[in-house]
Amino acid sequence: MIYLITEKSLDQRSKQTKIGNIIQATNCVRSATGVFKAPSSLIDPSALFAKLYDLDQPHEAFPDLVYREQAVVEKLCHLGLMKMYLPLPYVEERANAIEKMNENEYEKVCERPGLTNDNVVEKVKKLMSKEYIFIDGQFYSVDDVAQVVKHPCTPFYRLKTLKEKYRDDPLSKIDLNYATRMILELSAIMNEKIFDKNEEVYLLDSTGILTSAVHLCFKVENEQNIFGNDIPTLHKGIPTDIAQILGVKIF
Repeated sequence: MIYLITEKSLDQRSKQTKIGNIIQATNCVRSATGVFKAPSSLIDPSALFAKLYDLDQPHEAFPDLVYREQAVVEKLCHLGLMKMYLPLPYVEERANAIEKMNENEYEKVCERPGLTNDNVVEKVKKLMSKEYIFIDGQFYSVDDVAQVVKHPCTPFYRLKTLKEKYRDDPLSKIDLNYATRMILELSAIMNEKIFDKNEEVYLLDSTGILTSAVHLCFKVENEQNIFGNDIPTLHKGIPTDIAQILGVKIF
């Protein structure tokens, strides 16, 4: 399996192969407790939020030691290994575990920075009401996020991360659907009037490549293409009203 992950899961352009797609969708990576899981169900031990766990003890949320070599981890991250975002069910599980540790093993909790705040479970519950947000292994008040977090987890940043991953290659089917959802979320941001028009925005073109909005155009039905084929056109799944606000040209 190590060989398949490191040598066969990605091509020379770091694009997923058929073998990579199979690994991504299959429970084939052994966890630290021996349970086989998909990469997207496991956490990169070097992630900032990994400090929520006791890395000296086996936990099913982490890959087995044989999968923790840097070369293997890098490929697994391409296949979905959690490194930047921790899903809410994992946060809830950790909050309950930390709350119990706080009651019974307080000194051990103090060894992990950021975990000694009171009412950890209550803060997790408030995540849903947007009073607190969980980023990079820490709880932040929503009012303070802009001040203490360099890259808030907005659709803009998520799309930029995908752009950095794929560069000028088409997105995989899974990431294409993910990117489309992120772009649709931009409408909510614009309605809340927190959209910065100076921020570069990447949208999907007709071939599934993330392209800067200012370099895209979309075609009005029955109108002639006056730009020819030199300018990429907008993906059909992106609403034109959102695209136009973001600076996409019409032809």
